[in-house]
Amino acid sequence: MSCQTADVSADNAITYYLVSPTGTVAAKGTTPDAAGTSPGTVTLTTAEPVTGTWEIDVELGLTESGNEFTQTVACTVTDTG
Repeated sequence: MSCQTADVSADNAITYYLVSPTGTVAAKGTTPDAAGTSPGTVTLTTAEPVTGTWEIDVELGLTESGNEFTQTVACTVTDTG
């Protein structure tokens, strides 16, 4: 799974969670990354995913300006199995 947002800055962290059908967090990633090399894109993977409905949770850690109240995030899921 790969997620990205076009509107990103170093002081606005976004955390992504890939949650299994049992409710367990299978993978987690934050943008921007610690090295600052991937400021708006994160890739989450899991080995041998189980059948069922998976969930993608996005936690916005944005600095609130009072002028904006939405953040568009696009995710692409790839099944390589």
